[in-house]
Amino acid sequence: MNRTMLLVGLMMSLTIVETPLIAQELRQRYDNKLAEEWLHLGPWTTDYDEARSRARETGKLIFGYFTASYAP
Repeated sequence: MNRTMLLVGLMMSLTIVETPLIAQELRQRYDNKLAEEWLHLGPWTTDYDEARSRARETGKLIFGYFTASYAP
């Protein structure tokens, strides 16, 4: 096995091992964000289908706030 193949194999192994840890950390960040007080001060919803239904019933527009963090 040459050095390049060894390095690629090692990187793939690290990726496979770290992925659940990163996913767990991102899930924790998501849960922490949902627990913040400001989210409970208004009639916000995090369910897109529910938002569409409420918008249709009330004749109002949907205001969407999208964000993402890919940094571990």
